[in-house]
Amino acid sequence: MDQVDFKRVARQLAELPFRLKLWLAWLTFATLAIPLAFLSHPFFVALIVCQAANIVFGGWLMLRYGLVKLLSLAHILLWTLMLGKFMFYHSTLSGFELFVAYSVITTVFVSLILDFRDFLDWRRGDRDPIV
Repeated sequence: MDQVDFKRVARQLAELPFRLKLWLAWLTFATLAIPLAFLSHPFFVALIVCQAANIVFGGWLMLRYGLVKLLSLAHILLWTLMLGKFMFYHSTLSGFELFVAYSVITTVFVSLILDFRDFLDWRRGDRDPIV
């Protein structure tokens, strides 16, 4: 991709409403920073791996198509996988780790609801940038 794509994406990100920027900041913190404190548990390692893959795939989609509702596809694919990992590791979590995992899962679940709506909108032809 050429420089124009990076500039377009940077401009589109800067134009996002504050509430969406705040949500994205929380989402990033919940799926990357929080798990760093719990790397001794495989669920949190899997969470970081899924989020890293999400960033790579979503970044590629963003550079290719811009900041459009198709980006929800990265979340749908990779966070659904992560929810499966949670179901697999759920019984090995306890105490504060379980509380933190539920907090992250709740955040991801809310995001997935929004992502499914966005993906359906994109499939119906909504190709406008998210702003």
